[in-house]
Amino acid sequence: MISILKILVLIASVLQVTYAYCVYNRLTNSTSLPTFINVSEIGIIRAGEQKFRTTLVGYDSRACCPYTQKTCNPYGSLVQIITFNVEASFNGKSIDAKHTAPCDAGAGLAFYGATPDDFYAECVSRNGTVRRVNLDHFYS
Repeated sequence: MISILKILVLIASVLQVTYAYCVYNRLTNSTSLPTFINVSEIGIIRAGEQKFRTTLVGYDSRACCPYTQKTCNPYGSLVQIITFNVEASFNGKSIDAKHTAPCDAGAGLAFYGATPDDFYAECVSRNGTVRRVNLDHFYS
């Protein structure tokens, strides 16, 4: 699983002018109900602008935010840390806690797990370095 994400991130790093970052749903499921993850960027934006927000439905779904969209990475820096709000659903039920997940600009953020107990994320940087992300949770 990690090697596929590494390859995708390395390809994306070559085409860095295209995406500020991508997020991936790698959640597995024990029923026929699809998993989903709601992801939205936390950050300061100008009045009238929309922050990046997406719902990833089903395994291997992904969404990317274009570099040309200033709300994806308002400072345009590849050393910028971008933080996301994350809400996941397993087997048709949302987990009680929402999470925040920081990841580097220009990176890929993938979410893994089959239950709320083993839910985790990994950030794959532009150079292919993989690090597990500490999912800080808060209750909605």
